[in-house]
Amino acid sequence: MATLMADESWRVPTPVQELAAGMVEPPRQFVLQEQDRPESLLFATEMPEPIPIIDLSRLPVDDEAAKLRSALQSWGFFLVTNHGIEASLLDNMMGASREFFHQPLEEKQKYSNLIGGTRFQVEGYGDDVMVSQNQIRDWHDRLMLRVEPEEERNLSYWPKHPESFRDLLHKYASETKKIRDKILRTMAIILDLDEDYFISQIGGKAPALARFNYYPPCSRPELVFGVKPHSDGGAVTILLVDNNVGGLQVQQEGIWYTVPSKPHTLLVNLGDSMEIMNNGIFKSPVHRVVTNTEKERISLAMFYGVEGQKMLEPAAGLLGEERPARYRKIKAFEPVQELAAGAEELPSRYVQRDQDRPSPRQLAANMPEPLPTVDLRRLPTSVDETAKLKSALQAWGLVLVTGHGIEASLMDGVMNASLEFFRQPPEEKWKCSSSLVEESFEFEGYGSDPVVAQDQILDWKDRLQLQVEPQGERNLAQWPLHPEQYASKTNTVRDTILQDIAKILELEEDHFITHQMGDKAQAFARFNYYTPCPTPELVLGVKPHSDASVLTVLLVDSDVRGLQRDGMWFNVPAIPHMLVVNVGDFMEIMNNGIFKSPMHRVVTTADKERISLALFYTVELDAVIEPTPRLLDDKRPARYRRVTEKDFLHEKTKDHVSKGVPMPVQELAAGVEEPPSRYVQREQDRPGRLLLAADMPEPLPVVDLGRLPAADEAAKLLAALQTWGLFMVILSYA
Repeated sequence: MATLMADESWRVPTPVQELAAGMVEPPRQFVLQEQDRPESLLFATEMPEPIPIIDLSRLPVDDEAAKLRSALQSWGFFLVTNHGIEASLLDNMMGASREFFHQPLEEKQKYSNLIGGTRFQVEGYGDDVMVSQNQIRDWHDRLMLRVEPEEERNLSYWPKHPESFRDLLHKYASETKKIRDKILRTMAIILDLDEDYFISQIGGKAPALARFNYYPPCSRPELVFGVKPHSDGGAVTILLVDNNVGGLQVQQEGIWYTVPSKPHTLLVNLGDSMEIMNNGIFKSPVHRVVTNTEKERISLAMFYGVEGQKMLEPAAGLLGEERPARYRKIKAFEPVQELAAGAEELPSRYVQRDQDRPSPRQLAANMPEPLPTVDLRRLPTSVDETAKLKSALQAWGLVLVTGHGIEASLMDGVMNASLEFFRQPPEEKWKCSSSLVEESFEFEGYGSDPVVAQDQILDWKDRLQLQVEPQGERNLAQWPLHPEQYASKTNTVRDTILQDIAKILELEEDHFITHQMGDKAQAFARFNYYTPCPTPELVLGVKPHSDASVLTVLLVDSDVRGLQRDGMWFNVPAIPHMLVVNVGDFMEIMNNGIFKSPMHRVVTTADKERISLALFYTVELDAVIEPTPRLLDDKRPARYRRVTEKDFLHEKTKDHVSKGVPMPVQELAAGVEEPPSRYVQREQDRPGRLLLAADMPEPLPVVDLGRLPAADEAAKLLAALQTWGLFMVILSYA
């Protein structure tokens, strides 16, 4: 909640070129942690043999093709000469790039990649997306432009100055596409595949992005990276670099090597998509860029990708009994479930960094008391049940609910249908995909959450998200499941609890439902699938967070515990046919912090899949959220500022512009022994040994919905809200 009122200027980074001018020391947001810094002498070894140079004019002649094969097997990249691009075009392209970056800042910012000065998009001038105030930035500025397909070019981001820029880029991109095609055809011939195999695999409308990078001199190059270590996600990258300024380094067997630059040659490397298609015969190399103290450096990378809806898989002609598939068939931009199947190593994107994993003191434990359970049937008439609810929400922010009126058969049916959906073949689930194209993402549909940074640590889960309220805004094209009946029943749970919270706070019974949420309040159903993870102590199913909702109603597996709450972390028990209800951020604002929105997370297990269904009840689109005036006075001033729903969500999700969609966890996990590093939490953030959470110090509050607002049941609800912020719901029948 504090982030709402905090200074958000870090989200709009100052260009590195402007920072570097006259600065003695690089700002702290660029300084790497000690263990991540470039080694002394910057840091890399000279290559043990000259970098392979391929004469493109001689391909696919046998001896030149053999050199190409050797280069790809040993390094994953090579230099290209006789590529057919005139030296004058290369020089002019680099000159125009340099001239663009040398313009005044206000001229470059006409092409900013921050929409409205705040919301990030891939195309345009600026920095990469800022996802955290503690994020370590790379020492470079960049201009990113889509060049393929031609009809999708957004010329409003193509600089008008220098005047030659657009024409030069068009000509250069046309020439590099020919180079891409010749290399892909030769690779296919080398591997005894049809000559056009790889070209057909990437598709006739494969995307291509031009990335212009500017690296200013840095006074302390041993403290920063121009670009952190990474591999490229696409099929092929063609790089044009300064003739006289090095900086690119490649890793082989744990050693970093400096890549020399040669005038008028191009550097070509394979990407992750190509590694999958050739079944790992040729690898996608890990590389980085270091800076220097004296010279600026310019580079232009052409990233050739794969059509977003294409399926990637090892070529059938490369497989046999002695050469099984090392990669599962996946979509070009795929959720984790598909990624895991058949992989020998877990992708790095899921493995939390050592420094982010929890210390032993952060290990979760059983709750010191049972989580409050509130009987929803007793809430309307029972003082003691209301008191339980109040206590639970004040202490925990959540409560277990019994007496909720939802038949056990309906709850079981919803969970079984959810499981059946996630167990379908990938191509069936992808019909409801949330990934539209390579760079875009929408929240409804099947997939994973958006990827906003190359070094982002991902959650070990897949999900299906559907809007269920208002009914007129349902997008039934995305609905493989139809939770209407269940959602209708949980509406009753929501209304009963919100009415009782209003009574507890001495407000009108319908205050939250009518006056705060509105007639067109939104509700979203989120089906979560947590596939088993071989090393659950390294990953999180969902990172610590609070819900941007008024109220969240959660249905979980009866036999797999995973939800945990901040404090220390406590295990929240799963009880058959109970619901877990927690307060969200909007409710915390509305009640001025009397009942808090609890921080919670989800851990995984090594041997069991886990399903949950969360109903997020929120407010009308563009509603204004603020503390209720009747809860304020001189002794209780407003703790939160007035904010619109749109602005609040913008603060929480404004960076959700995807940089590629991760493979499904469910598929990724099958057969793997280690989670990919992309999922591994930093050491202080890890769930810890045995995923330990404390047992709750008291039973989770259980509220009988049928007894609300009876004084005793209302008291239980009050206690649950004050103590935990969540509770369980039952519905007893008198």
